[in-house]
Order: sequence, then C-alpha cells, then structure tokens
Amino acid sequence: MDIYNKGGASLVGSKVYLTIVSFVFCIFGLFAVYFFEGHVKSDVLGSIDQEFTETQERLKEIVTSSIAESKSDLRFLYSTPPISGLPRAEFNDGIDPYDGTTYNQWKERLETIFIGFMENNLAVEQLRVIAITAEGKELIRVQRVGASVEAVPDYSLQAKSGEPYFLPSSQLETNQIYMSPLTLNKEFGEVVFPYQPMLRFSIPIFSDKGKRYAFLIMNVNANALIDNLKRTVFNYSDLIISSSEGDFVYHPIEEYQFSRDLNPEITWDKVYSQKVQYQGLYTITSKLNPDLQFYVHSTKVKTKPRNKYGYINFNLLVPEKYVETLINEKREITYSFLAAIGVFTFILLIMFYRNATRSQFLAEARREASAIVDGSIDAIVGLNLEGELTSVNNTAERLLSISKVTALGKLAKDVEFLSKLPIHTYVTDIQSSKSQIKDELSEQFDETTLHYAISVSPVFSEHNTLIGLALIIRDITKEKDAEIKVKRLNTELEAKVRKRTQALAEAKDDAIKHSDIKSAFISNISHELRTPLNGVIGTLNILKREELSDKSRNLVEMMEQSASNLNLLINDILDLSKIEAGKLDLNLKTINLQLLIERLVESSAIRAFDKGLNVYLDTSDLNCENVKTDPLRLTQILNNLISNAIKFTDKGYIKVIVSSERISEGTHNLKVKVQGTGIGIASSTQGQLFDAFQQASTAISEKFGGTGLGLSICKQLCQLMDGDISVSSTLNQGSVFTFNIKVRCNGENSQVTEKCYENKAILVASSNPNIWEVLDKTISLLGGIVSTCSMAELGAHKSKVFDYVFLDYEDDTTNNIGSIIEVLSENNQSAQFITLHQPGNPLPKGIASKVSQITKPATQTELVQVAGYEVPKGEPLYLLSETSGFELADDVIEQLKGCTVLIVDDNEINIEVAKGALDELPINILTASNGQDAIELLNHFNTNEKQINCILMDCQMPILDGYQVCEKIRTGKAGKSFIDVPIIAMTASAMAGEKEKCLAVGMSDYVSKPIEAVKVLEKVVKWSLSSYEGQSKAIPLAGNELKEEKLWDREQALARLLNKEVLLNKICEVFVVKVPIKVQELIEQHKKGNSEEVRQIAHALKGMCGEISANKLRELFSDIEVIAEKGNLDIGAQLVTIEQMIPRLVEDIARQLGKL
Repeated sequence: MDIYNKGGASLVGSKVYLTIVSFVFCIFGLFAVYFFEGHVKSDVLGSIDQEFTETQERLKEIVTSSIAESKSDLRFLYSTPPISGLPRAEFNDGIDPYDGTTYNQWKERLETIFIGFMENNLAVEQLRVIAITAEGKELIRVQRVGASVEAVPDYSLQAKSGEPYFLPSSQLETNQIYMSPLTLNKEFGEVVFPYQPMLRFSIPIFSDKGKRYAFLIMNVNANALIDNLKRTVFNYSDLIISSSEGDFVYHPIEEYQFSRDLNPEITWDKVYSQKVQYQGLYTITSKLNPDLQFYVHSTKVKTKPRNKYGYINFNLLVPEKYVETLINEKREITYSFLAAIGVFTFILLIMFYRNATRSQFLAEARREASAIVDGSIDAIVGLNLEGELTSVNNTAERLLSISKVTALGKLAKDVEFLSKLPIHTYVTDIQSSKSQIKDELSEQFDETTLHYAISVSPVFSEHNTLIGLALIIRDITKEKDAEIKVKRLNTELEAKVRKRTQALAEAKDDAIKHSDIKSAFISNISHELRTPLNGVIGTLNILKREELSDKSRNLVEMMEQSASNLNLLINDILDLSKIEAGKLDLNLKTINLQLLIERLVESSAIRAFDKGLNVYLDTSDLNCENVKTDPLRLTQILNNLISNAIKFTDKGYIKVIVSSERISEGTHNLKVKVQGTGIGIASSTQGQLFDAFQQASTAISEKFGGTGLGLSICKQLCQLMDGDISVSSTLNQGSVFTFNIKVRCNGENSQVTEKCYENKAILVASSNPNIWEVLDKTISLLGGIVSTCSMAELGAHKSKVFDYVFLDYEDDTTNNIGSIIEVLSENNQSAQFITLHQPGNPLPKGIASKVSQITKPATQTELVQVAGYEVPKGEPLYLLSETSGFELADDVIEQLKGCTVLIVDDNEINIEVAKGALDELPINILTASNGQDAIELLNHFNTNEKQINCILMDCQMPILDGYQVCEKIRTGKAGKSFIDVPIIAMTASAMAGEKEKCLAVGMSDYVSKPIEAVKVLEKVVKWSLSSYEGQSKAIPLAGNELKEEKLWDREQALARLLNKEVLLNKICEVFVVKVPIKVQELIEQHKKGNSEEVRQIAHALKGMCGEISANKLRELFSDIEVIAEKGNLDIGAQLVTIEQMIPRLVEDIARQLGKL
C-alpha cells in the first residue's frame, strides 16, 4: 500500500506541474493570437501597398523611356537634310538655291527616308509633314499598308486643320515637341478598326528666315507600350490607365477601353464611387455592382510638364476578396505554426511527465518486483556470466539449502543442486542466441522421482547488454505424473476410436450395399409392377375397341380408371425412391412461365367450381416471362398443392399467388402460394406433413384417402430445384402452402402488354373482394385506373364514363344483366363490356353477342387479350397433356400390306397386348419369348432372305436382355440384312436415363410400360414404313390422303382451351397470318444449310400447330426439330408434305373464322 501511496503522490505532483505549464502556454498563445489579429490586415495591406508602389515606379519608367525614345526618333528625322530643303525650295519657286534640288526631289528623298525608318521601327504607323496653313494640307504621308510601308500619292493627301493636334503643333517654337493624348487612329473622321491606339509626336519646321512652314508629325502605335505595362503588373491585380479628364485609356473590361473615342460617357466618376487619390491604398466600389470592392493605389504620370492637365493616372486594383484570401492564408500559416509549437511543447511536456513518473515508479517497481520474486512458488536464481550467484529468492533458499547471504558470489558448481545443471552450456547458448532456454531435470530419491522444469532467461542492462541469466526452477512432479496418466488414457481412447471407426466404415459399406440393393430392387420392382399393369391396361385398351353394352363399357372405364390410379401410385413411390437414390434428373426447358401457371390453374379450377369453390389467380408480381426450369416437375408440385387444396376445402375459395424476385443476373426466385379455406392443420402435426407416408391424422387418411407421399415428393423436388416448401395453417380456418424454386430467366416480362390499359378507366362490378383485389392489381399493372362496386351498386355509376366494364355474372342475383348493360351503354357507348363467368355457367346467346367473355379464374393473359393485344404462345400449353391425333389413312394401310413386325417379350400377356394394339394393321406379326430366340429367328430369316421390317423389343428378359440383343443385331450377329432394322424398346423401368440407355445401345425409339395402344401403333407404322419398300422415316402422304385427312381438330383445340371461343379465334387469326411466313423462313434456312435456325423455326411451328390441334403437322415439325438438332438437314420429304398441307389448313381455318 505504501508503494502505491507514494506513487500516487508523485503522480499528483507531476500533474500539477503539467497543468501550470499548460496554462502559461495557453495564455501565451491567446496573447499571440490577439497580437496577430490586430496587425494581420495592416500587414497585408502594407505589403500590397509596397508592391504597388514599386510596380508604379516601373510603369513610370516604361512610359518615360518610351516617350523619350519616340522624341529622340522624331528629332533624328527632323535633322535629315530634306526637312530643311523642303521650305527652301518651297519659298524659292520650287528650287533649292543651295544646290538646285527641286521641291519634288526633296519630297521623294524624305519619303524614302521615312519608308526606311518605318521598316526598322515597327511601332511607327505614320510619318507626315503637314503645312501650317488654314487648310492644314498634308504635304507628305508615309504609312503602313498591311505588311508594307508606302508613300501616299498627292491626290490622297488630306486636310488636317480640324484635328485636335493641329493647333498645338502649329504654335510650337523651334525644337519644341508636342505629344498628343493617347487616342484611337482615325481616317476621314472615322475610327479605324481594328483599333489602333496612337501617340502623336510633332515638331515644327521653319524656313531659314524663321518663317513657319509646316510641322513633322509621327504616329506611334501604343499597343506594344500597353502590353508592356500590362505584363509589368502582378497577376493578382489589374491595371487601369485613365486620363486627367477621367476617360479610360485602358481598362480590364474591354467595353471601357478608349472611352474618349468610343464612349465618352464612360468615365472614372461614372463607374466608381470614389475619385482618384494619390496617397497610398484606398477603397473604391463599383457603381454598377456594389458588391464589388477594390483596394486601389494610384499615381500620376506627367506627359506635358507645363500643363496642369497634361498627365495620365496609373491605377492598380486588387479585389477586396483577394485581400481577405491573403489574410486567411496568413492566419492558416500563423495558426498552423502556433499549433505546431503547441503540439511540440505538449509532446515535450508529456515526455517530461512520463520520464519523471517513470523514474519515480522505477524504484517502486523494483521493490515490488523483489517482493513478487521473493513470494514466488518457483525458485529464482540470478547468475552472472562467470557462473556466480547474484540473487536467490526464498523458494530458492529452501531448494538449494543455502541462505541469501552465503549464496551471493558463490559459484554455481559449488551448490549441490545447481552443480547438476549444465550452467556453462546455458551461458554459452544465451550469449549466442539471447533467447529463452527450456530444460528439465529429474532426480531419484528412493522410489520417488522428482521432476523440475528449468527456464533460463537472459538478463540485460539498461543499455541492452547481456550481463547474466536467470534460472527459474519449478517442481513439476505432479504435472508429470498427470501427463503420464493422460497419455495412458489417450492410448486407450485411440484404440477405442480405431475400433469404432472400423465399425462405422463397415456400417457405411453395408449402407452403400443396401442402397445399391434398394436401387436394384426399385428397378426390378418397377418392371415387375408395370409388366402385369401393362397387361391390364393394354387388355382394357383392346377391349374398349369391341362392341360393348353401356354397362360393360362403364365397367371397363371404371377398371381403366383404377388401373390409372394404381399407375399414379406406383409413379409416386418410384419418384420418391429415385429422389432418395439421387437418380432423379431435372429436364430443363425454356418455357413461358405465365402461360404454364395459368393453364395449370385453369385446368384445376373446373374441379373446384364443381365443388362450389371459387378460384383466384394473382400473377401481378411475376416479373419473369421465359424461364429455364423443369416444367414437368414444376407442374407436379403445383398440381399436387392445388389438388390437396381442393380435396380439403368444402366451402370458400382457392387462391394461387405467384411472384418472382431477381436475386442475381439471370436468376430469379419463383415463389408460389396456394391458399385454401379448408379444414386447416393443427400446429402440432404441421412438422410431419412433409415426411413420406405421413398425413396430419389417421382420420384424414380414412376420410380423404391418399398415401401421404405427395407433399414429401414436393418438398424433395423443391430442394432439388434449389428451393423449399413450407406451410402456415390454422385449424378450421385454412392453410397456405408456399414453395419457392430458383429459375433462370431469359428476359423480363414483355413491355408490349404493360401499357394495354394505359390511362383507361375500368369498372369492376362484383361483390367478391378477391375479384376486386386480383383485377385491381393486374389491371393497374397494365396501366389502367380501376374503380370497384357490386352488381347492385352499378346504378350509381351509370352517369360515369368507362372504357372497360367487368361484370361478375355469378354476382347478378336478379338475372337482369342484359338490362344493366343497356343502361350503362347509354353514357358509355364506346365502352367494352366483359363478363366473368364460371366454365359451366354460359351466358345467354343474346347477351354473349354484346360482350367479351372471360372464364374464371381471370388471368393476366385473358385480360391482355380482351384489350386487343396479341399474347405469344409457347410450349407450356402442351406440358400437361399430349393428345395424339394419329389416324390411319387408307393409303398408309395399303402401303403396310405384307410388312412383318417381330415382338420380343418374355411375358405372354405383354405379347398379346402388343399384338392387340397392332391388330388394325394388315401386317405379319412374329413373336419370340426371349433374346436368344429372337437372334435365331432373325438369322433364319436372313438365311432365307426374308424381311422383318420392325422389332418391338422388351428390355428385361432371361438368357439375353433387350440391350444385349440390340448390340448383337447392330454388329451383324443376327444377319447383315438386319443391321439397320428399326428396333423400338419396350421397358417398364422407371429409373432416370432409361430412354438414353436404350438409344445409346442402338435402339431406334422408345415406349414405356404400361404401353398405350395408340402410341405403339403410331411408332410401329412410322418405323415400319421407314424400312419397308425403302421409304423415308417421315410418313409420306399421298395426294388422296391429303384430301381425306383431317388437317386440324377444332373441337379438341377448343376443349384444351376450356371452351374459350374468343381465345381460340384469336389463336387462329395469329396462325393464319404468321405460319405461312414461318414456313417460308424454314424453307429458306434449309436452303442455306442453317441447321440451328431450322431447329428453332421448327420448334416454334410445332407449338403453333399444337395450339390448334393440327397434330399431323405438329408431328412433322417435331421430326424436323429432332433431325436438325443433330446437324442433319435431310428433311426434303417432310418439307414437300408441309408445303402441300399448310395452304389447305390456312384456307380451312380462314373459312371457319368467316362462319363465326
């Protein structure tokens, strides 16, 4: 405590001293600031005044020397002989009596002298001799003309008696020189431009008898003089030259220059508020701009010594703002200097304070350190470099069994404990490395071993010189014993870990093995399940072709529905298994997301309306149009959620909200909410909803059925597509299922449709707030201004003007919608009326002709279409259902006569199903029960030169499976004539990549089990004709077939569009206009050999034909797309067929449109 008290007292004393010195310094600083501020302005002005005074002395010197030089030049010219010869000749009848020289000769000689003089004196503009007569006629004039000097002829000489310089020059005495004011040069009374400021010097000419004859006058250009004066002035100041009369000779403002000649009204007194003063600096203010103030220094320069008005003023101006800038700069420099001194002084004080306190604390720290060392549990021994003990602490006394008194100066080797340590080695190592040394010492006492940790540290003097070393000795016997125990335990633990790791590795191997077994099981069980299912469904397809009673047909349809449900259940199980096995691949395609979602919701809405539910779709926040994703899996997720919502909702509505958010360049987060006002889910069971084979409760499973796989598959599909799914639900109120996935966006929503309702007044009449909300958001997005009311409140709006009126047909409880439209039409004759109605609730014919119709749920696409805008269509329309329009023409049946098809399958039922699917064809059917039999049969036919035109091949068979058989056929082991025979794979395997595997081994095409009779029939006909009679792979159509074939199925197209006539007509109108153009583009690109362009155009045409159910054309374009994708352009036969069909199809569609 004493140490800290003493240190605190010392610290307080140092702080007081530091405070006093700082206070004194602050007083000094304030005095310096006060003194500086009192003198800074006067110092700056004094400095400027001194500089201006020196500058004006130089200006005076320049003007004086210039005038003196000009006078000297004039006297030189005056002294030339022709000056005295001219009056002698003039007064003696034109002849000089001295030497007989004529007047004209003297004149020519003088002109020559003038010319030579001016060529060497560029400042001189004119030299003249002017007669002293009443007229003041010029006798001689030499002047500059451009770059030359010329004498003016006599007829151009002028009378100058009216000039200001004439009278003073006429009155000059002998050798007296007159200098005119600085003015601009004039000719014939007008100022010459460009302006030439002139100084005129004249000297009189007398005859020998003293009679006035004329005067010699020299015009000197003052531009060089003025430029010289301007260069003499400092950059921060301006020069103003004013005359004694107050006019400006030179001014920084160009309009004020030479004001005597150009603008006599501009004088010093008119421009500035103060008169010219000649005593130091004074201030003036511009009258035109009172904010401009200047400091001025003026001096008077005499030009006519004996004339009190014969002077000019040199005025040097500096802006007041510049002076303030100089003052501020001085402040900055001065205060920076004072601040630097202050900082330096403060640093010195701090250093002094630190040194003082350090010195005070050093002794105290030493005492404190000594106390710490003495109290340490470690033995601390100090040694010098000779190995002598210099200090020991209390613990060291006990360890070494020696007292401090006897220890000091004793050699370490003389102390028993220390003699066991390599002291000499420590000293040597410390001297070489000067770093700490770690060592250990063990001593054996009977059965006990003592362990010591030795730490050797260098000891330095104040000058960083090594003076000794310190030994810190610690008893670590307990730590060593503990370390030995830890090592033993670690060894035992490592052994256990190795054993456990081996067990885990074995368990992992077992898991992998079981996973492989599971995958094999999935593949096998899918085949085993689908094989009998193929027999059931195939047999039912064949049975449906027979003549059946209504009751029998109903039973067949019930059986087919049950088989389809079983197939769906198997697909769910297989999907789940494929996901868990990591064998489910995404098939990414570019689709129109808006259209896909709208068609999905529209198709599901029919079931909801049948249950008395309302359906709403909100896509106003969907910001991406064409996206790349897996449309089948997206459809699977959305269909599952909507189906669940319909299943578990008895009253209320289903609402689908779709939005997207851009998360990076080209990537969007697609978010879909499916909301239903159904039974809801208890919070305690929501966590298990997404587990496989789990439902909210057993009661739900009993009441509504289901396997509990749908949501589990949805979740895993969402995660596979880099997203997730969640649920928010309240029991007995409803649920909201939300899923999000990442999609690649190829472009934002089309800008064409954004303005289709621009500034249009819209009225939405419905009592349903959900319809208000959806239409308001969507139409506002498209630029419209929306008002809402119920159908009963329409009367209040009849006087208002609207462009579009949307009427909720189901909200019209009075069944008086026709009258309502008539009333509203009185003030809205140009308004378009659109009704919203459910698919099963058509409008009366009389009303339908007056309005446009939108089938609920209202979609953005339909809203754009009723506004008269075209909406691009894409492949999404065909993702949900691919309807085959395959029909057999008579010519095709005729061509197939005599064709032979081989069916290879180990299951007799499957063979019968395949034969039943082909029984309409006039072909020969052969069968084989396994791959080996098929090879032998083909070899037999090859030997006998018989043909087999097509093979239907099961993939999984005993002895030789379908893949092995195909490889043998392609390598010629079944006969060279069958190397290229078309082989169509039939497989019940559900694993990913099965189709690719079939094509990779050389199979031509692929059908999955359970097979569909129409698909098998279509593919067999296609591939049989490709090898039978050497025809091309595309089905050729003869002329009579073209006439008889149904080019498009309008009823089928209308059904696909949910009976929306307006939409179908719009699509047909687009088809009639665009398809012929596209076909022509396809032909041109084919001629150019651009396979990629051909593929893209064929893809677009395939979609357009599919929209109107032109199935034959769609198939042809699909074939072209596949062929072009491989870089092949062997599509001549297809193009011939297309060119025959398109004109007839366009004509037929146009005829149908004309009937409507």
